[in-house]
Amino acid sequence: MAACKGPIQRRQLMETNMSGIDELDAQLRDFANLSPEQQDQVRRRVIGRAEAMRAELIRNLFRRLVTWVRRRKAVAQLQAFDDRMLKDMGITRGEIESAVRGCDRRRGMVASVHQRAAC
Repeated sequence: MAACKGPIQRRQLMETNMSGIDELDAQLRDFANLSPEQQDQVRRRVIGRAEAMRAELIRNLFRRLVTWVRRRKAVAQLQAFDDRMLKDMGITRGEIESAVRGCDRRRGMVASVHQRAAC
């Protein structure tokens, strides 16, 4: 599995993709005036971008599905505990969903799963 990209890397990648899109957009607007070889190159680039976007969409859907399944499992495990055990962990039965999502209503902040696990 590929390493996660940080916010700076994602922004640089997006800026690179956007400049490529602007160039491709200009070529598409002038498509009829391009030579047959240039038109073929533009077609290949459009198809390549579509394939990349489809792959990214599938990856994102898969990540969301995995996250949803993990959260459902965590909620089920916490709901199996009695109220005393939940109190020992610092949550009530009504806070289980929020705790699993990483939202701490009492502090008014959102914590990542890793931050919550470290507590």
